[in-house]
Amino acid sequence: MDAGWDLAGRREDGTCEIWQIPPGRYPDLAVFSGYPPLQLPGRGTNDDPYLISSAEELGAAYHHAPHAHFRLAASIDLSGVCWSTAVIPFFAGTFDGNGSVVSVLTIRGVRHLGLFGTLVSPAVVRDIGITDANVAGARDCVAILAGENDAGSVINCRTAGVVSEDDYVGGLMGLNNDGSVDQCCSTGIVNGHDYVGGLVGHVSGWIDVDRHDLTEICYPAELYNSCSHADVNANERVGGLIGWGECDWISKCYAAGKVSGRALVGGLAGGGWDIWDCFWDTDSSGQAGSAGGEGRTTIEMQTAGTFLDAGWDLVDETENGTDDIWWILEGQGYPRLWWELIPEN
Repeated sequence: MDAGWDLAGRREDGTCEIWQIPPGRYPDLAVFSGYPPLQLPGRGTNDDPYLISSAEELGAAYHHAPHAHFRLAASIDLSGVCWSTAVIPFFAGTFDGNGSVVSVLTIRGVRHLGLFGTLVSPAVVRDIGITDANVAGARDCVAILAGENDAGSVINCRTAGVVSEDDYVGGLMGLNNDGSVDQCCSTGIVNGHDYVGGLVGHVSGWIDVDRHDLTEICYPAELYNSCSHADVNANERVGGLIGWGECDWISKCYAAGKVSGRALVGGLAGGGWDIWDCFWDTDSSGQAGSAGGEGRTTIEMQTAGTFLDAGWDLVDETENGTDDIWWILEGQGYPRLWWELIPEN
């Protein structure tokens, strides 16, 4: 129990109920020792997803098919629970947060930590907020939402909390490997050693070689319309948005948190390949340079024209598009994503 094993009947060590100790025996995997996992409402299909509305049901997702469809039916408070692994270690299905919030996510483990450990294609995670998180690992791929995204898609997600680890650390995601991130944002504090970013630690696509002329072809990992307000502190390959990028495509993103490091440090990115129409706050970050993006003062970062001139699709304009992805209170704050829009009373 002192080692944090997720034992059946002990909520404080996690609600996945992975292990059970029969009387007079060594620990055994619960599913092999007669302990029935909690069955979720629904059938796990696209039309009838498994529904999750409690900490116990969230933990039970561990025992269901990783390629199934899930949906949050309510916001979930995880106070008093501490996992030693990712809540859902491996996932290849769809997880619809339904606009709900998972709060007080606490994990103390080794690697591939977050609400999800590893997302693999064709995984889709969308419309979820994770707040008051505290995730600490001892090795690599640690974040609040997902330790690693391997060709999955993450859409309209937000995270807030503290992340501490060694390498590949981010407020949202540790490693985005050939995956896509769209309309996501992070706040809080991110600490690490190498490949550390406020939103994503490392963004990396894959490179193929044309058999005819032997030229390299980049199939980039993608990061669009996203932001980070997280403070970032690491040794090298450090950035306010991403720590490092290679074979990447990053467009219309910004960073506004404080950034500190020893080598390969940038207000937006420590390193990157293709970064377009992105910005970082030179005042709040404490960084005058970046491997990509354009530095702007806080005043400029709170001015609509800065982003309109770069082709950002803002509310109440049509020249840059009609999707109304961003909105801004001129002179009062940074751009916000559409799902953060203040409702009218």
